[in-house]
Amino acid sequence: MKRVCAVLLGFCMVLFSGCSFPEGQARSAPFPLEAGQQDFSLGNFRITEQGIEGLVSILRDYAPLPGTLGLHLLDATVDSSGGLKSFNLLVEGYDEDKQSTGLSQFIYEDQQMSYTPPEQYEYPELSVPYNSNNDLHALNQEFLRIPWEQQFSLLHESLYSIRYQGNGQTGEGTPLMDGRNHVDFPVLTWEEYQAGQGGLGDGKTGVTFTLGSRTGSLSMTYLCDPADPSTLVQSRQPGNRTACREKDGRLQFTRDYGETWISCDLPEETVASALDFYQSSQPPEGTYYISPDSPGVIAFLYGADPKLYLSRDDGESWQTISVGEWEETLRGLGYGSRALQFFHEQEGYVGIGTDYSMGRGGYKGWFTTQDGGNTWQEHSLPGGYNEILRGMAFSDLQHGIITVRSISADYPTFFATDNGGETWTEITVLPEDVRTSEWYAFCKASSLEYVDGQYALTIAQGERKTRLVSSSLQGPWEILQDGNGDL
Repeated sequence: MKRVCAVLLGFCMVLFSGCSFPEGQARSAPFPLEAGQQDFSLGNFRITEQGIEGLVSILRDYAPLPGTLGLHLLDATVDSSGGLKSFNLLVEGYDEDKQSTGLSQFIYEDQQMSYTPPEQYEYPELSVPYNSNNDLHALNQEFLRIPWEQQFSLLHESLYSIRYQGNGQTGEGTPLMDGRNHVDFPVLTWEEYQAGQGGLGDGKTGVTFTLGSRTGSLSMTYLCDPADPSTLVQSRQPGNRTACREKDGRLQFTRDYGETWISCDLPEETVASALDFYQSSQPPEGTYYISPDSPGVIAFLYGADPKLYLSRDDGESWQTISVGEWEETLRGLGYGSRALQFFHEQEGYVGIGTDYSMGRGGYKGWFTTQDGGNTWQEHSLPGGYNEILRGMAFSDLQHGIITVRSISADYPTFFATDNGGETWTEITVLPEDVRTSEWYAFCKASSLEYVDGQYALTIAQGERKTRLVSSSLQGPWEILQDGNGDL
């Protein structure tokens, strides 16, 4: 299984002879990159000045890339002068007839380059027809319009993330830096940005770059000019084929990357109350499930007393189902964590965890169904009332991993079961030397699959994900993908 994240960077007209690197930081002499990981030095490359095409022009010395490229995803770490420290890059090549030649992935960190050529890329279904809005040259021009370094000078961070995610929706009414119609992008303090002085999103699809701090304390969205507004399409990245959103007071679900949406008839006031309970403007991960096939189960978990709103016919009809019962003293503690999944129309599970309260502790529960959600059976989970549920992921009703965190611990603990929860075993997922890192302190089990004799586990914090594999739930686990440069 291959790494799945991606990043693109560079400016097209910059040649190797045009780049100077301080002594000790020279980039590697050109050599053919092989699939997998190898030693590689990028040197002192300033992406904010030399652009995405500049980076790609360097990569062309090491890997065969077509003349026409589409950018799928860029996730770069830069310092306050724009110097590139690490990146994940996914690009798609096109021939002279604009037919796809496949996806190539480059991941760079600590003078190591991981390269995946088109014939080995794990997700060929992410391939899209050529679209001028994703054209690398067009996106590079917009990238270089953004006053990155002037903005850095106002934010006073040592490291930043710069991210491109393809065509995505801007949040309606959310702050952004609007540079459409060739208007100069503003340079704002964080407070001015939050106040909407750079513009507000309209909820529509657009071409965007995101500037964020590596701690996640701030994030600014730059809305750029599309090359062709009439052909804007939703992004197709791993994990976003299915999604749930609130729009105009209604819940909507998609299983085709947002090309079509299925509406839910849950009352507007119930939707508002659920999002208020989740402390979120949109349904959080784990609170909904959408089967990848049609027709199939669509479900949403809501309420302090957990209820499931479920459809088996793509939204034609809905059923409200209660899942377990909470102790009266634990109501109102907040949702803490939710997990919802069906393996097929009959079998599935729900995980529920509250936040922690002094004197009352927290509650965590795991419920399974084998009759399509009509009845639920509760199972035991490890850990005491001081340990709250952070995440839950099962490959089937027998095999799963949960994440719990004690109020006194610096990092979460992982437990595994291979007998449907009859017994649990504490497991080590990541090496001890990274457990106390800021990212690991808040991560959780997000998904678990069993394919070709191996388990594939994804741990996540928000959109930041790391993928690991093992032949046994008890480990040892091998990191296959760390797309964020944090471990």
